[in-house]
Amino acid sequence: MYGMRKDRQTIFKFKQFDIHNERSAMKVGTDGVLLGAWCHIPSQSVVWDVGAGTGLISIMLAQRFTTSLITAIEIDSDAACEAERNAKMSPWGDRIRIVEGDIMNVYESLPRPDVIISNPPFFKNGLKAPDQARAMARNGASLSFSSLISLASEVLSDNGRLVMISPVDDMDEIEFETAMHRLYVKRKCMVRSKPDVAAKRILWEFTKTKSSDTVMSELCIRDSEERYSDDYRSITRDFYLNF
Repeated sequence: MYGMRKDRQTIFKFKQFDIHNERSAMKVGTDGVLLGAWCHIPSQSVVWDVGAGTGLISIMLAQRFTTSLITAIEIDSDAACEAERNAKMSPWGDRIRIVEGDIMNVYESLPRPDVIISNPPFFKNGLKAPDQARAMARNGASLSFSSLISLASEVLSDNGRLVMISPVDDMDEIEFETAMHRLYVKRKCMVRSKPDVAAKRILWEFTKTKSSDTVMSELCIRDSEERYSDDYRSITRDFYLNF
């Protein structure tokens, strides 16, 4: 794992907090860390972390944006309990609320968000994860890109934004769905593992207001000599122990 220390594969130690992930089906991974480190959040924002898993992204946002209030929504009971524990053990637990449930069933009871952030499921129907809990966490039937985009267009505040990470293979679907729901690309970052390989992930930021200054960028995790790149170190240095 990129720059983290693992204790028996269940505790990931970052510079200012620890993440326990004994119970959560979806473990700490580079996608979540990148998303939490890359996103921009205006001051005093109300944030929803949809599909929060261990609560990693919520805690990262609470560290980075000290005036934001974050609601972490997680459908899996074990993961929600673990996220609650991780948030309470962090220095910012007073600004993180954990809600267990399906976002489509609970969103009407939540404060209107200025930002929705999500590391959504990547498996499509018919592609099975290794176990039932992991399948629920990653199966597109429970939280698809389409349903997430539709929800964001409905509930975001007027100047709100949707921030997420996706596989490159889903780019056309995501661009179609956001166009249909009148969400506009503000930032888009292609993520490569190395300079000589094709991008596998995209970091997205969409807004409800059309922008003429869309920012396009690229990030390589490692350089041509297999070392962590300067860009990757820069974006994650506030979190990883050895950066």
